[in-house]
Amino acid sequence: MPSNQADSSLQGVESSFKEYLCILTGELLFTSRFPHQIEADGNIVAVCCLGESFEPELLPHPTQSNERVTSQLVLGSADLMACSGLQRLELDRTGFVKLWQRYIQELQWVLPECHASVLRREKLEVFSHVLARQILCRFDELEFVGTGGNHSCGGVGIVHYREDGVTPWLWFLAEGVDGVTGSSHQQQTL
Repeated sequence: MPSNQADSSLQGVESSFKEYLCILTGELLFTSRFPHQIEADGNIVAVCCLGESFEPELLPHPTQSNERVTSQLVLGSADLMACSGLQRLELDRTGFVKLWQRYIQELQWVLPECHASVLRREKLEVFSHVLARQILCRFDELEFVGTGGNHSCGGVGIVHYREDGVTPWLWFLAEGVDGVTGSSHQQQTL
C-alpha cells in the first residue's frame, strides 16, 4: 500500500504531493502531503494518517502554498481530517440518510453521459444504499465529515474505527473522489 514518509530534506517537492478532491465541489478531501495509508477497492477509498501526534502550529493551512514537511511533524490518525479542512457533521441517523441521498443524487448527476455511465450510476446507487444500511445497522455511534457543512451537497465521509478501536479511518465513495478512480492503489476487502 502506498505510504509517504515525512522527510526534513524535502525541498521543492510541492508538485509531487497528490491532493484528492471532492468531485462535486473541488474541495480538498485528503492529501499525500503527510504520512498516510490509502486503501481502495473500487467502491470505497479508506485513508488513515500514520503517526501518533503532531504539533498544530507546524500544520500548514490547506489553502496556503505547501511548505516543507519537517521530520518533527508526525500526524495522528484523525489529523488527516484537520489537514484537509473537513468539518465534522452533526447528524442524527435521519439527517445522515437525507444528506447521503442528496450526495448520491449529486454524484450520479456529475457522471458523464454515456452507456458505461448508466451502469456506473446503477452500481453507485445500489452500492451506496447497501453501504448506508450496513453503517446504520452495524454501528451505534456514527461520525460523519464533509466539505461543506450539513446543508451543502459537498463531499461526505464516514469515520470508521478498525479492529483496534482507536485508529480512525476516513471512508469516501470512490466515485466522489477525484484522483482515485482508476488509480493503482492496492485493493482491499472492506
